[in-house]
Amino acid sequence: EMRNSFNQKILDSIIDDNNDEFSKLISQKNIYNSIINQSFWMSNYKIPDILHGSPTYASLCAFFGSEKCFQALLTVIPEGIESNQLTKRDAYGRTPFHFACAGGNMSIIRELHTAGFRIDQHDFDGKSPCHFSAITGKIDALKYLWSKGVDILSCTDRDFYTPLQMACLYGNVEIVKFICE
Repeated sequence: EMRNSFNQKILDSIIDDNNDEFSKLISQKNIYNSIINQSFWMSNYKIPDILHGSPTYASLCAFFGSEKCFQALLTVIPEGIESNQLTKRDAYGRTPFHFACAGGNMSIIRELHTAGFRIDQHDFDGKSPCHFSAITGKIDALKYLWSKGVDILSCTDRDFYTPLQMACLYGNVEIVKFICE
């Protein structure tokens, strides 16, 4: 119950992009554990399916487009954006870049890409960041990936769905139009 309560506060601060509260919480957590970019989970609150698999705080910030909290996290991780803590994957093999493309915040996407995050990295199901932007309908993220040379027509996930098929499945018409054009 204590961890659920703490993670509820973490989630609220990230959703509100309240970097003061977020910084206070992660520094409080750091007293007990040297890992600042903790894995997130909650059992008493319904969260979107994409957040199952214990994503890190950085991945949560990327998904919700919480730029201020993301920057606060980078300032307290000793090696910053290139830290092993930040590149940590969730239980499904997704990186913060996957979550950033699902969330669609272009500032975070560009920052992660500039820092060397692979834009074609696959999770354990074979889904790349472009699959996640197609699922959530984040057209700017998909256009960015395409402009950087990602094959948005590739079929690499285990279920053999392309980003186009994922966009159709989730009803994201703008993504479908862009890929077809």
